[in-house]
Amino acid sequence: MRADRLLSIISLLQLHKKITARDLAQKLEVSVRTIYRDIDALTSIGVPIITDQGHDGGIKLLGDYKSDLTGLNDKELQYLFLPPPQKILNDLNIQSLSHHSLLKLIGSTSKQQLNLIENLQNYIYIDMYSWNKTSETDCFILGQLQKSIWGTREINICYSKSTGDKIIELKPLGLVNKKGIWYLIAIDNIIKTYKISMIKSLTILDKEFDRPQDFNLKEYWTESTQKFIKSIPKYQISIKTTVETLDHIKSRMFINIIECTSTGNDIQLILEFNAKWQAVEFVLGYGHNVQLISPEEVKTEVIKVAHEIIEMYK
Repeated sequence: MRADRLLSIISLLQLHKKITARDLAQKLEVSVRTIYRDIDALTSIGVPIITDQGHDGGIKLLGDYKSDLTGLNDKELQYLFLPPPQKILNDLNIQSLSHHSLLKLIGSTSKQQLNLIENLQNYIYIDMYSWNKTSETDCFILGQLQKSIWGTREINICYSKSTGDKIIELKPLGLVNKKGIWYLIAIDNIIKTYKISMIKSLTILDKEFDRPQDFNLKEYWTESTQKFIKSIPKYQISIKTTVETLDHIKSRMFINIIECTSTGNDIQLILEFNAKWQAVEFVLGYGHNVQLISPEEVKTEVIKVAHEIIEMYK
């Protein structure tokens, strides 16, 4: 809505001493032309905005102008006060938001909105812990990484790899948590991703570095994970099965059904796996409930493993 955008422009102008129309347009996801129309609308109602032209130009508020328009709508409150996962708070050594802190933040909010926030805190809980037992996060290393990132200080880490431990000097840029697992994004000539559980030790160096101004953590992570997913090799098989077995296959995680055709009770599927051995395990696991059609190399491997099992139990 335009009213929300106008309030956002005022807030951004109060936050920044000067900001360009292009930067405002990017932050609010509109065109530069729209920003200038909004600026005209604000000045017409008395908001003291001035625009400087030229290379170092920009848009700014005149004097010490401050707005008291700080109200949040219900959707904004839901977004802001959605309870964060407790595991992440524990790992980062951050305390949960207390009721006292909540009141300081939303003191001018209506009672109805306060009830909304309290219900949200009580009705939704996000659990980032795995069902399986996983190694605990090394909170000391995570804390040291936070210090080095905020202070733009270079670090030395001892990183455990399959080929052995390696000492690496890095420029740390950010931390990412995916499904409860922490990753470090850092520069080692190029920007790379490191699994924090593989860091055996860490030293913060007395060397500051210039953080790349155009680096965006969310964009980097999204692009790098998409590249990783595309790089994973795919392996397809064709099988015949029944409606009942199909329902069970659909309920399983990490099995990708590419194509499904049916003739009566007979179902033909094309499934995709990351490797041939996963396809072999799948076929053996379902026994007579699936019939492998292709490829031949998987048939050969299934027969070989089946004979080995028979010989073992003779």
